[in-house]
Amino acid sequence: MGDGGGQGVTDHDPDPDPATDRAAATRRRGPRPPRGRNLALAAAGLALPLIGLAMLIRSCSHTAVSGEIAVGGDHGWREPLNRCRTGEFQSFLGVELGRDRDGKMLVRARLDPDRGPVLELVPPTGGVTVELTAATCPGLALEVRKVGVDGEGAALLDGRVVARCALPDGRPLQLDGWWRRCGPT
Repeated sequence: MGDGGGQGVTDHDPDPDPATDRAAATRRRGPRPPRGRNLALAAAGLALPLIGLAMLIRSCSHTAVSGEIAVGGDHGWREPLNRCRTGEFQSFLGVELGRDRDGKMLVRARLDPDRGPVLELVPPTGGVTVELTAATCPGLALEVRKVGVDGEGAALLDGRVVARCALPDGRPLQLDGWWRRCGPT
């Protein structure tokens, strides 16, 4: 079968080059997946963890608010506190708390550098805003902590406000509210 020169050349090569003999390569390795499939699997393998990470970050940065304000007596009222925004763009350290159904803010709780905690109440039906301080409402306590910034650099605040006292007109006030990661909107 050879040329007699001892070269060992045969008419049939037992180990064909896969680049030139596709059938032989398929017999050894099995069928090849379509070329785009590997790329799609790799993209999905990278995309899924990134989507999960984005969801985790969003859930960790979610604003949470809870509380209630109640004013007793004649013309009393009770409202949930389930909305907040910081006072950063109105030049005060604190938050405004209100209700979701119409976005009305009912309470402004702020830390005044000279007077300490200040609470401003806006009745849900309108009327005169009532301002309380620790001097006029001994049961007023306010905590405000900056815990980060949002995507635009605005402060995110955590905190709590509690007030148990009589309003200047003698009606009882009960306020208990807290917030987590409250931002400017």
